[in-house]
Amino acid sequence: MKTRSLVFTFTSLFLIGLVQLAREADPNSQIVQEHSDRNTSTLAQTDPRLAEADRLEQQVIQLYQQGRYEEGIAIAQQVLEIRESILGDHPDTAQMLLGLGLLYSTMGRYSEAEPLYQRSLSIIEQQLGADHPDTAQPLNNLAGLYESMGRYSEAEPLYQRSLSIREQQLGADHPDTATALNNLAGLYESMGRYSEAEPLYQRSLSIYEQQLGADHPDTAQSLNNLASLS
Repeated sequence: MKTRSLVFTFTSLFLIGLVQLAREADPNSQIVQEHSDRNTSTLAQTDPRLAEADRLEQQVIQLYQQGRYEEGIAIAQQVLEIRESILGDHPDTAQMLLGLGLLYSTMGRYSEAEPLYQRSLSIIEQQLGADHPDTAQPLNNLAGLYESMGRYSEAEPLYQRSLSIREQQLGADHPDTATALNNLAGLYESMGRYSEAEPLYQRSLSIYEQQLGADHPDTAQSLNNLASLS
């Protein structure tokens, strides 16, 4: 499977922000994004355990970038335990569920990643709403996992729903909409449905060119994806 744009985002798009990670969990892909203000900042000031969780979270990012996934898993589990004990089913808990799921998925440990992604999606839907922009990210993660496992029929409706949310909430020409188009197109390509993949790749490329510029890495990757269909 070719590399495509993000499956997982620890960014403000996905709630509260850490890093943007590549679709194929490629450590050489565009990684670091601006860290967003956390909605647990006040709690972190009053409960040192949450502040410690935030610090450990940064270590998880660094270990991921270094390809030290086993070490990252151990620390991510610590962060998850802290947030679950203090916050319960909170979006920050969902964030680390996604992060831990990504680490497992990167290592090919799909059966361990799946329930984490599912639980993260459930929390975000309950806390933020089924059509909230941030709900699109765990949908995308879970779809990407199913695609990696060859469970294409399960991946398709999740990618479609992620795309629909981003179109409605962010706009038809938003770069994150382009990412959703790109990922759905990639699934169709994997399934041999090339006539359905091509217009999605074309639209994704057009958005990237308009919004990010012709020389942006995402534009270049989108162009490569389209060219691969020829």
